[in-house]
Amino acid sequence: MKTETLYWVWLSCRLGVANRDFPRLMLKYESPYDIYTASPEELCSVDGIGRATVECLSNKSLDIPSNIMEFCAKTDVRVMPYSSELYPNRLRLLPAPPVLLYVRGTMPQMDHRVCIAVVGTRRMSEYGRDCAYKIAYELGAANAVTVSGLALGIDGVAACGAIRGGGDTVAVLGCGIDIIYPKAHAKLTGIIAENGAVVTEYPPGTPPIGEHFPIRNRIISGMCQGTLVVEADERSGAIITAHEAMSQGRQVFAIPGNLGEENTSGTNALIRDGAIMIMETDDILREYRKLYDKYIDLPRLAAARRRYSFSEESLDNMGVSARYARESRPVHSNEPSAPRASFDRKKSGASSTSYVHEHKKNAPVKTVKTPTPTVKATGDHSAEVLASLDEKYRALFAEIPDDRAVTADALAKLGYSIGEVMTAMTMLELKGLVSSLPGGLYIKR
Repeated sequence: MKTETLYWVWLSCRLGVANRDFPRLMLKYESPYDIYTASPEELCSVDGIGRATVECLSNKSLDIPSNIMEFCAKTDVRVMPYSSELYPNRLRLLPAPPVLLYVRGTMPQMDHRVCIAVVGTRRMSEYGRDCAYKIAYELGAANAVTVSGLALGIDGVAACGAIRGGGDTVAVLGCGIDIIYPKAHAKLTGIIAENGAVVTEYPPGTPPIGEHFPIRNRIISGMCQGTLVVEADERSGAIITAHEAMSQGRQVFAIPGNLGEENTSGTNALIRDGAIMIMETDDILREYRKLYDKYIDLPRLAAARRRYSFSEESLDNMGVSARYARESRPVHSNEPSAPRASFDRKKSGASSTSYVHEHKKNAPVKTVKTPTPTVKATGDHSAEVLASLDEKYRALFAEIPDDRAVTADALAKLGYSIGEVMTAMTMLELKGLVSSLPGGLYIKR
């Protein structure tokens, strides 16, 4: 088993994150070792596999995977590959499922339980805080699994509420399992690992770069039957998670807020566009009573409601960092600093870049021209926003037709990996330049 896991780690390092060729490989091969021993000619014969993926898989070195395995063994981190019985089946349905998950703690059995993602803004109102805590508390008491991203604000409060309610919770990171991010949630990270699991698809040593988090969001929604957005503006990462849930065919719930308030503009828009409006926890549980009735613990929920109470002290005791909307908005860095554990990449022979990007050394050289995109003079700030973005994002934006939608796979033919395209589209959507449509389509706004 340990040997098989080594080849899963190798495959994860070679493919990187959100690689849509991975499911195609799994249809052809029974194990990662079979992929490891396959010749380039054989890999090229796999239907739909790109040349870049074949080039990446040509690197057979096991040095980095071996070092990762050694690190995980020393730090009590479990490697949960695609083949594991505890790997959530819902993730297997994604177009680009994670090759594996690094897990700290104990992964709940999620396939037979109601699993709800609870996400929202980092700078919440007291109303949003109270709603997130109470609903997560009651979901936990009802034996549902609560999933979040460990971010400041709503995510942290929801994790705290779920644990206080006696439930399991899972936090999905956008960095390596050895990195504490956000730093303010160091204590909460440990508590979640004791009452559930902290997971990530990013190898140890991967920093919390901003573009990792939108890609991470597909796992948050992908683990769950539904995603609840408690409080978020229209360009919040929580809205991206909701859109991921929609594209995955999962239900989206939203808590309504006052009209005209920035913090609730996103949730109100979700409700307008078809999300289920939530007034209480029963509005969520009702959706799953028929299929999961024997797994929803209503007597335990009733007992928990009788003893329910909330105080700021409960958040403080669990190390939840609460930022409120009335405070000044900080300037967000695209590459936040964070402490990490003792995984020494120099000692292991790895490069100073993250493992998830290491495979690019052997990828074919891109010969894609990067034209300067034009933006229609619509009276908004589109040109200014576009000019502030990375050249790669501008080049991909230029390739999206003005009059029709295009798939990520079509954009990947420019020479970028599907992961790079997904990251670019997510960033462009956050900036208000493109919109995602069902079926993996993107269109200019």
